[in-house]
Amino acid sequence: MPDHELLLHLYEAQLKQLEYRRARENEIFNWSSAILVGFIGAALLLTSDKRGLLLQTGVGAGLAAAAMAIVTVFSIKWQLKQRCFLAETQKVIASIESALGLFEEPYRLPSHWKGWGEKNVTFRERVLKPSKIMATMLLGALAVAAAILPRFLPPSSFG
Repeated sequence: MPDHELLLHLYEAQLKQLEYRRARENEIFNWSSAILVGFIGAALLLTSDKRGLLLQTGVGAGLAAAAMAIVTVFSIKWQLKQRCFLAETQKVIASIESALGLFEEPYRLPSHWKGWGEKNVTFRERVLKPSKIMATMLLGALAVAAAILPRFLPPSSFG
């Protein structure tokens, strides 16, 4: 197989890998957000009379809050791992595009695409900008609050 054909084959394989990584990141977010939103809904919909024994005790509420915190941290770490894999794939794609001469005439891809995947966005930047990681953190905080706060509210506030 000539070099050009080999590069095209590798390019297609990396594009499929990129699709897979993006889909995987979405699956992780959907999985964790479903768990967190489900817990928030269940914790807030039940009145103090109907709340399960688990959330009526301080220990139970603490365990539920800890479980939601663990789900949140696990999901964020998993999403960050997928983002690292995604960045590596983007770097490979950019290098293949460069080797194929796609940044030169007559193709002329934008020159800033050469650095695709090079910028390593810090955790702080991901948290401060709209992202799935930010959404997961907010849902996790709400889930922990939903587990703990109702213990401190008067029963009449539950209708």
